[in-house]
Amino acid sequence: MVETSKPIATNSMSRFAQGFGYPFRAIEYARGHGLMGKVAAPLFIGAVIYLAFLVGMYFFFDDMVQWFWARPDSDSWWIWLVLPLWYVFTLILRVLLLGLSMILFVVVTLVVTAPFNSLLSERVEFQRLGTPEPSFEVGRTAKDILYAVKDLVLYLLLFVGVSLGLLLLNFVPLFGNVASAILGALFTWMLFALQFLDYPLARRHMEFGAKWKVVRRNLALSSGFGLAVFVTLLVPIAGMFLLPFACIGGTLMYSDMVEGGLLPKTMPVGLSAPKEAGHEPA
Repeated sequence: MVETSKPIATNSMSRFAQGFGYPFRAIEYARGHGLMGKVAAPLFIGAVIYLAFLVGMYFFFDDMVQWFWARPDSDSWWIWLVLPLWYVFTLILRVLLLGLSMILFVVVTLVVTAPFNSLLSERVEFQRLGTPEPSFEVGRTAKDILYAVKDLVLYLLLFVGVSLGLLLLNFVPLFGNVASAILGALFTWMLFALQFLDYPLARRHMEFGAKWKVVRRNLALSSGFGLAVFVTLLVPIAGMFLLPFACIGGTLMYSDMVEGGLLPKTMPVGLSAPKEAGHEPA
């Protein structure tokens, strides 16, 4: 069954709201298109990994913060100068560590559930765009999974590198803290969007830089999607069951982008840059 795509909104604010809705729209889509059975296995695996991360965060999060910079000794004469800096530093550090923990959880879960999510995304794309589902072949499936895992590791390394840069930005007087918080949030949202758009883009073997360009050129849509994932991961029960539906939501967003002219309908394997991709409206 081929379903017509939902039109892409015409202004940035509406696109942001539309992007935010994709992970939740995916739940209704899965129920209405017979996908709940395919969601069950990655749901269970994701819930187990999520609980393990929650336990680890509960016992070790404060220790990780103290490892970077222990609270200054209150008997020191310079405590009045250092303590405010310590509070600001540890606040930003907690936000960055929370983001890193979320990214790490998503990467680990997506690696473990890659075979299930890949098949799920293929089914959604077939239903939405009529793209033929490739026949199951062990060699092709293993190659696609390794390709996806490689990019997931790149996402994690990219996040760690950018986070270290943002941490250093906090030491810039006047605007450093605010700039670090804003840029860190936006980057995290974009990275979440990229991870779940990756399934249909990876099937075209699109290069990492080209995938990032798709997200940047559609900033409002992708950042709205990433914010929805970020917020849902903060809610313990909801976060346990999010990722398979985010996978569906990412493929729904890809389908809408294709039908809306933001991505070409056909992309050759190994595309280095989406030359036909559209841009965000002003």
